[in-house]
Amino acid sequence: MRRGVRPATTADLGAISALGHAAVDLREYPDATHGEVERNLASVAAEPASTFVAVEDRVVVGYVAPRLNDLYVASGARRRGHGAALVEAALPFVRDVLRHPYLLLYVPPGETPGRRFAEARGFAYRASLCWMERPEDEPCPRPDFPPGFVVRPWRPSRDTIGPFVDLLNASFADHPTPVSWTEPAIRARHEAPDFDPADVLLVAPAAEPEHAVAFCRAVVYRDEEEPYGEVKLIGVLPPWRGRGLGRALLRWGIRHLQGVDVPTIALAVSATNARALRLYEAHGFRRALEWPQWSRDA
Repeated sequence: MRRGVRPATTADLGAISALGHAAVDLREYPDATHGEVERNLASVAAEPASTFVAVEDRVVVGYVAPRLNDLYVASGARRRGHGAALVEAALPFVRDVLRHPYLLLYVPPGETPGRRFAEARGFAYRASLCWMERPEDEPCPRPDFPPGFVVRPWRPSRDTIGPFVDLLNASFADHPTPVSWTEPAIRARHEAPDFDPADVLLVAPAAEPEHAVAFCRAVVYRDEEEPYGEVKLIGVLPPWRGRGLGRALLRWGIRHLQGVDVPTIALAVSATNARALRLYEAHGFRRALEWPQWSRDA
């Protein structure tokens, strides 16, 4: 039996998709949905080589996607070293390409096979990602952007991906867990059929209206059994924090989603981000789920 691990290619997307959907069907990722699998697959498709696949006799039986904190091996191919090999392939990628200090993986809660695997491979619990929800019809104050700033939606004809990716990465450089984006990934998102420029709001100083210093992206997911809206990202460059821009962007995101008729508005935040948790709770969000994240130094 021939086994190995290699970077993924576009030819592997179907196999990766099948593995993800199988995990949902088997409830090995509690509360994961088929819609999330397809959205993650779109991220993999933008940069296939940033995902690694485990192959057994030329059949893809597992994968690790470090940018998505996701590792999965088919139930019938476990205990053959595929998971360990995927971890070893991901570590240098995380260290040398992503420049992140550790590999972060979602590990299902409880005494699960995933937890036993993580402990055996040297991972330790780091933090949880909180999924928070609020009813769509709960009132939200109007955005109160401070004087001296201008706001506008994304303009496909004028705004370019490179500076926006720089804004994303600089805004999240001090995030409690390392995250980063690339031009291919953001370009793929903006070129997707369901991308709506009105879902992205940019904030800039009035004196430099083309120089965005903060942003919000709020999206609606209609590919779920129960469609919902998500305040996907809020970012403010460090020198511009403490002026109320994050609070105003949150309110804009909520009110933007209230205008598109979804029953629930949600967002995700690290459980270690106490300041953000207080802000979100003050705006009606309540914790609905927690996803444990485990790490191993790269």
